[in-house]
Amino acid sequence: MIINDIIQGKVKFETKLIGDFIIVKSDGFPSYNYAVVVDDALMKITHVIRGVGHLSNTPRQILLYEALGYNIPEFAHASEIVGMDGKKLSKRAGATSILAFRDLGYLPETFRNYMALLGWTSTDGREFLPGDELEKIFDVHRCSKSPSTFDVFKKPKGSDEEVVTNFSDLTQIAEAMNPKSKLNWLSNRTIRDLNISKVLENLLPFLMDRKDIPAEVKNVNNPILTSIVESVRVYLDNLTQAPDYVAEFFVTDLKIQSEETIGFLKDGEGPKVVNEFYEILKNSDPKTDEDYKNLMSKVGEVTGQKGKTLYMPIRAATTGKSAGLELPILFPLLGKEKLLQRIEKTSKETGISLSN
Repeated sequence: MIINDIIQGKVKFETKLIGDFIIVKSDGFPSYNYAVVVDDALMKITHVIRGVGHLSNTPRQILLYEALGYNIPEFAHASEIVGMDGKKLSKRAGATSILAFRDLGYLPETFRNYMALLGWTSTDGREFLPGDELEKIFDVHRCSKSPSTFDVFKKPKGSDEEVVTNFSDLTQIAEAMNPKSKLNWLSNRTIRDLNISKVLENLLPFLMDRKDIPAEVKNVNNPILTSIVESVRVYLDNLTQAPDYVAEFFVTDLKIQSEETIGFLKDGEGPKVVNEFYEILKNSDPKTDEDYKNLMSKVGEVTGQKGKTLYMPIRAATTGKSAGLELPILFPLLGKEKLLQRIEKTSKETGISLSN
């Protein structure tokens, strides 16, 4: 018997090796092969698409279709998905539970897009397929015969062995995730592309337990939350990263985070840059990111500083950190008064004298 499988191509089976097989058990209960043939025939199934593990059942089922006088459907047996250890991915192999990825902040749209690319490629090579684009262009004939690797985890440092995906909690899973995986790339693209209200709806559960975010902000219709997420979503690989960004806008007791940050404020031209930024900000009324870009350029012209020696003292004075959002994005959301208050606080903490 030769089966023309849509994915696997021509597959030959020796029917003489099949022998007699049970279709009804001694208790009167039908066997799987018998039940699935009758069920599919009564539902008028035209295409049977399933895992390659069922390929060996196909000759028996075709014999039953013929014996019962049913039309034989077309068959397409998709390749297996394996873990990074090369073993078949089980339905609930620790981190591979879909619910775990939901709890790690990955949107349903992202996960669907990622899973579709395991063993399938589009005709034009595109990988980011938002909305209904995937449904429009998906073609089962382009599925691969070879197994696909579920490759979202990184290797342990100093080890040639692939990471084991059997974790006991979400923290272990998050630490094992490869930040450069295709899943993260797709997730970032999805978060950036998706309607903002949909992003907020999915983000809300991750904000609820945060005491450093005001209760009134935890609302999909809150304009402040909308503005913040709209500005920061380009930086997000998943939604669990968003709460820290959101909380940054509501810090009331700003503290310097490290000795390195203190150094940016106190060393070299740091005090001069902070003073000049404070003075120019105090005497101007910037509103937009472009306004703040121009303001910082003016500080650079006056102090003769640029690049790291210009931006790091300003960042340290306004955030207490040495890394974070791009300042022109952050500053319009914080606003002039809050920025001035933060600079006064950090300057007092580090002993920098501000001009009066």
